[in-house]
Amino acid sequence: SAGLLEGRPSTGVTIDVPIGEQIKLIAEALPRARTVGVLYRSDAPGSKDVLQLLQKSIPEDWRVQAIAVNDFPSIAEAITALIDKRVDVIWTEPDAKIFDSAAVRTLLLAAVRAKVPVWGFSPAFVRAGALLGVGVEPASQGKQAAELVIESLSEHPPASERAVPPQQFQIAVNLIVARQLDVEVPESLRQRAAFVYQPEEK
Repeated sequence: SAGLLEGRPSTGVTIDVPIGEQIKLIAEALPRARTVGVLYRSDAPGSKDVLQLLQKSIPEDWRVQAIAVNDFPSIAEAITALIDKRVDVIWTEPDAKIFDSAAVRTLLLAAVRAKVPVWGFSPAFVRAGALLGVGVEPASQGKQAAELVIESLSEHPPASERAVPPQQFQIAVNLIVARQLDVEVPESLRQRAAFVYQPEEK
C-alpha cells in the first residue's frame, strides 16, 4: 500500500563475499591445502547451488569433499564424517538450516581436536574459533547501496536487477587457533586483516 512494489525493480548489495575471493584467502593462508570439506543439505536447492558454486570456484588441482547433513541423525555425526574425510580445511557458509550456535560450537571443537582449520563466514565465527574468515562492514555496504540508488535514479540506470556482491570486505584471523593448529599465518595476511585475535600475553 506504500507503493514499494510499483515502478522499476532495483538492485541491492548482498553480504556474500564472492567464493572465489574466499578461496584465494584460504590458499594464501594454507598454501598446502588441496581438499575443501563442506557441510550442505541435499534436500535444499539453495544449499546445492552453493556447493556447485564452490566446486566451480576452486583451482583445478583442488577437490571438494561434501557431506549432506540431512543424511545423518545429528549434526555432530555429520561433522565427524566430514573430518574423517581428511580434508585440509572446512569451508562454511551462512546457512541457518545448518549452522546454529550449537552446530558452530560442535564443529569448532571437533576441528581443533582433529587439527583441521575452519573457514568462518563472519568475524564472530572467527573469534569463536575458526582460523580465518571474512565479513562485510555495514557502513561500506550502506555506502555501496546508496551509490546503487543514485545510479537507479539516473538517466541510464543499471540493466541488471540482481543484487551485487560487496566491493569491500573485512578479513578476520584467529592467531590463537593458528597456534593450536601449528599454522603460520602469513604476515601479509595479518597486515590486511581488520580483526586479528591474538593470544593474551602473560
